[in-house]
Amino acid sequence: LIYNPETYITNKESAMFFAEKGLRSITLAKEITLDDICAIALKTGVKADILAHGPVNMFHSKRMLITNYFRHFNSDSPESFRNKALSITEEMRLGKYPLIEDDSGTHIFSPYDLCTVNYLDVLIENNVSSLRIDGMFKTFRQLYDITAVYRKALDDYFADKENYLIKRSEYLRELAEIENIRPFNTGFLLKKTIY
Repeated sequence: LIYNPETYITNKESAMFFAEKGLRSITLAKEITLDDICAIALKTGVKADILAHGPVNMFHSKRMLITNYFRHFNSDSPESFRNKALSITEEMRLGKYPLIEDDSGTHIFSPYDLCTVNYLDVLIENNVSSLRIDGMFKTFRQLYDITAVYRKALDDYFADKENYLIKRSEYLRELAEIENIRPFNTGFLLKKTIY
C-alpha cells in the first residue's frame, strides 16, 4: 500500500502511524523543509516519495469559485472557461497563479514549479526512495526535457557524486533553457512555513 495525500504527512509521527498500519511507502507534503523531509525519511524506515519538480497547489476549495464568479457577471456559459488557461495575479507579488476548476473544486497553484535537482544527493542519502515530476502545466516535450535533466543528474550522482556536485548549476541552466518552461524555485525546501 502507498499513501499519497500530498499534504498530510508533515512529521515523523504521521509517517510512523501509517507504517504501523502496513503502508510501505508514503508521499511527504510539499510544504515541509528539506531538513524535515530527510528526518522523516531517515528515521521512519518507510519509503518516502516527494515531488521533485512541478507545481505546488497553494489553495483548494470544494466550491466552484470560478463558475460562481462568471455566473455573478451573468455569463451565458460559465462552464466555458474550463478548457482555458486561467490565472490570477496579486498586487504585491510578481507572477501569475494558475487556476483550475474541476469536479473536485477550485485549485490555485504557485507561479513557480518546485525544483529539487540541486538537492538529489541529500535526498538520496537520507532515504528518499521516490522522486516525482509532475506534468501539470507542461507540454509533452517540456516534461520529456525536464525528466531528461533529472535522469542525467541522477546518473551523474550514482556514477560520481563529485561530478554531480560540480554540475549542479549546469542542470539548472538546462532546465531554464527549456522552451516556455515555467519559472522554478526551491519552494519550502529551505524555508519553514510559519503560521
